[in-house]
Amino acid sequence: MKIKTSCSNMSEKQLAKLCVNLLNCQSTNKGRITIKECNSNMKAATWNAYHLMSNRAKTIRYSSRSNQF
Repeated sequence: MKIKTSCSNMSEKQLAKLCVNLLNCQSTNKGRITIKECNSNMKAATWNAYHLMSNRAKTIRYSSRSNQF
C-alpha cells in the first residue's frame, strides 16, 4: 500500500482504510482471519450499532480535543 499524504493530512476515510489494511496485514501474518472474514456473518443491526458507537466515540474525541485547545 502506498501512502500518498502525511498522517496529519489524512481524512477520516483514509485513516480508517489505513487502519483496516494494517490490521489485515498483521492478521494475515499471524495466521488470523481478516476483518472482512470476521464481519461476513455480522447482522445488519449489529453493524449499525457498531457504527453508532464508533461515531459517538469520535464525537467525544473531537469534543475533548476542542475543549483542551
